[in-house]
Amino acid sequence: MASYAFGSLTVTDTFNNVTNTLGTVTIPPGSSTFTYPRTVNNAPGGTCTSYTNTATILQTGQNASRTVTVCNTSTGALTMGFWQNKNGQGIISGGAASAGTCNSGTYLRGYAPYQDLSATATCANVATYVYNVIKLASSAGDSMNPMLKAQTLATALDVYFSDPGLGGNKINAPAPIGGDSIDLTKICTNIPTCTTFINSSSAFGGATSMTVNQILTYAASQSTGSGSVWYAQVKATQELAKDVFDAINNQVAFAP
Repeated sequence: MASYAFGSLTVTDTFNNVTNTLGTVTIPPGSSTFTYPRTVNNAPGGTCTSYTNTATILQTGQNASRTVTVCNTSTGALTMGFWQNKNGQGIISGGAASAGTCNSGTYLRGYAPYQDLSATATCANVATYVYNVIKLASSAGDSMNPMLKAQTLATALDVYFSDPGLGGNKINAPAPIGGDSIDLTKICTNIPTCTTFINSSSAFGGATSMTVNQILTYAASQSTGSGSVWYAQVKATQELAKDVFDAINNQVAFAP
């Protein structure tokens, strides 16, 4: 414990490598409170940035630090409700096609749960398919297949229509969503307040983080064609996976 004779102490504050003087403390009584605001830059979408603030007594060298972490979950993903409404439906039905077959449909059929979509579906057919899958979304019963299928489908559409190399960035995402890395150990379950989190890594082979593309691929690998059997019909595991896609779609998934 450093000691100091009667007089005054100067307190400084260091933040973002910039040091400022907060004021002085007279001894005795030797107690004072300094209140001041700090403004931090928003973290890039889907990432977290930590900031450390350190107060120091110049005469004794004593210091105290606190670190806060600012997270920006705004990756540009959109919910399944968006893909069912007229705006999302318009994006799908207005998508590119090759020889009459909708390109987004071909992309979706690359994942096992959506292989019940016709291989020759027009973009209007794909929009109707999406509408009906989301309409059936439910977590009731012995399995969560309908809800998991709808949430996963929304994520797949977010990926496809945020990537200039796929369907174009039709949803104005800051970057292609498929490349966003997601922390699977901290998944928000009480959207949108996000005060409760779960660890969903067991639904993804124990991985602590994956990109959205990897998450889609892994979840699809646990499904038979059309999603009729998914995660061996273990509802608890299906729910862990569903929560990941729900968090992504609601922009409350965090980077590792």
